[in-house]
Amino acid sequence: MKINITWQQKSFAQKRKSVLNIGSLVLTFLFSLQCTANCGVTDSTQLTIECLSISSQPLNTTLCGTAGSTASLSVSTNVPATSYSWQYRLVTTANPNPAWITISSANAAVYSNYNTATLGITRTTTLPMTGTQYRVVMAGTCGELISTVASLKVVSTTKGGTISVASTNVCLGSSLTFTLTGYTGTSLQWQSAPTATGAFTAIAGATGSSYTVTNAQLNSNKSYRVLVTNSCNGTTAFSTVKTIIVNPLAVAGTAIGGGSICSGDSDRLSVIGQTGVVQWQYSTDGTNFINAPKAADGQTSPFTTTSASSAIASYMIGGISANLYFRAKVTSGSCAVAYTNTVHYTLASQALVGTVTQDDGTICKGTATTLHLSSALGTITWEKSIDYTAATPTWTPISSSNVLTYLTQTIMYNTAYRAKVTIGSCSTVYSNIVYVNVYGKPVAKSLLSNATTPSGTSLATALCVTDGSKVLTINAGYSGAIQWQWSTTSTTTGFTDLAGETGTSYTITNASVGPNYYRVQFTNECGVQAFSPAATAYYKECVLVKQLASSFEVNAHPNPYADSFNIALLTSSQEHVSVEVYDMIGKLVAHYEFTPIEASTMSIGRNYPSGIYNVVVTQGENRKTLRVVKR
Repeated sequence: MKINITWQQKSFAQKRKSVLNIGSLVLTFLFSLQCTANCGVTDSTQLTIECLSISSQPLNTTLCGTAGSTASLSVSTNVPATSYSWQYRLVTTANPNPAWITISSANAAVYSNYNTATLGITRTTTLPMTGTQYRVVMAGTCGELISTVASLKVVSTTKGGTISVASTNVCLGSSLTFTLTGYTGTSLQWQSAPTATGAFTAIAGATGSSYTVTNAQLNSNKSYRVLVTNSCNGTTAFSTVKTIIVNPLAVAGTAIGGGSICSGDSDRLSVIGQTGVVQWQYSTDGTNFINAPKAADGQTSPFTTTSASSAIASYMIGGISANLYFRAKVTSGSCAVAYTNTVHYTLASQALVGTVTQDDGTICKGTATTLHLSSALGTITWEKSIDYTAATPTWTPISSSNVLTYLTQTIMYNTAYRAKVTIGSCSTVYSNIVYVNVYGKPVAKSLLSNATTPSGTSLATALCVTDGSKVLTINAGYSGAIQWQWSTTSTTTGFTDLAGETGTSYTITNASVGPNYYRVQFTNECGVQAFSPAATAYYKECVLVKQLASSFEVNAHPNPYADSFNIALLTSSQEHVSVEVYDMIGKLVAHYEFTPIEASTMSIGRNYPSGIYNVVVTQGENRKTLRVVKR
């Protein structure tokens, strides 16, 4: 649109002219008049010109082929146009650019409201035809404005059409768009299924002529089709089916092989941990790689192969006559290619071996250690032997051990290790031998007691608790660290350590009245333990001088109690005090022996169940029974 503006002012003879080419525009101009002779008068006015613009263009539409079916096309503008003039033309192969025909009353059988913003279309027996194009010419304040072109499709039959897509083999995370063409119908619904013959289900919101899959995942291997519906006659049809395959991204993995090799020797290349299809490649300079041959190719230099394919994870090479580099090219569909590490074969004739050392010379059974080979030229094979002291020891090779630093498997026996270094079949050398010893199990021996009178081996020959003559000694042949233990429960349970008693013999002190059980715990460097059979010694309370207490008073406090109670004892005797606790059915719960001083400081009954207990306190000829309640 072109607007010519002329600016004028009486006091000036010249005119200034501006030409603006604009589309849809609202123009606002401010005109002002000023006196140049200091007259003090200023006058101005504002003019706004609003130009016609289209806010909604007419859209492609469909029309049922049945006579009397109707459709419409509409256009929206920012301000009402002063006039609307709808036009049509029929594009054909023979005439791809025909002239536009303005619709008038002569076309009233097919068109109505052709001079308004909405054109009505009515199907006759033959008109309008599929492919008819429409536009509207509008007049406004700023001149004419023409809409975009909308096309009409006349739907008489139902046709599914054809789905096209750039590729059906895509990479993980990529996007792809399906497009439906050649269909006939009034509505579309995209569907998907796990397979081409599976059960198809509707894809929510996918009702256009195209559908896009974004960020395709490995579980997106699906088939797609479109359900085309013809509301004119209530029929449906399906489009062609497209099935996509989502490929994982290629992962190179690790190539295994290489090393020093004799001229003419063979080896097996392998790749592990890859994702995708493998293609072995080789190079003589480490830079320029070409695909490796297969056996049928008959290659003789710089190496041969007996493998039927070079697109396999394990590839055999032979007759090597030059230094060579190999790698595996890994592909996954159309995704980016990945390459493994490069392995290098070097022709050599003399293997070399360095010195082997070990981290630990002696270890715990069932653990491991690390061996180190200082240097090597050739392929390393670690070997081990558990009969290394034999005249002809057996050496067992360790698989996958072509490394300078080797972490052993768990070791159960004393074992010798060495490194064997080879260059094909032309040279083999061996390293020094290192020995890894396993700490032995602790060895427990029985206990020997010295002869005493009485012997203390039964209640009848019990020793006095003040008698310190009984000595226990470990028999010869034991191994492991020593810890003496004591129990008054049984020969197998209730043992606690005797603090500081770690020698080969133990003199019994602080024994309890009744049977006392003693044993030795033997512990090796790895914490493995063994125990000697328990020795039993019996002790009793011996009263050399009986003294009748001039007074004997006993009570328990607190009573009742929640946690424990104490014995309050008033006596002039120094004899030991015996305390026996019985429950209400007469069962002995506990038995204690105290000196008179200890009796008043000892807490009793901490772990008793709630209930009533009879506590019998005896000193010499004196005895008193107390009733104590545990809450």
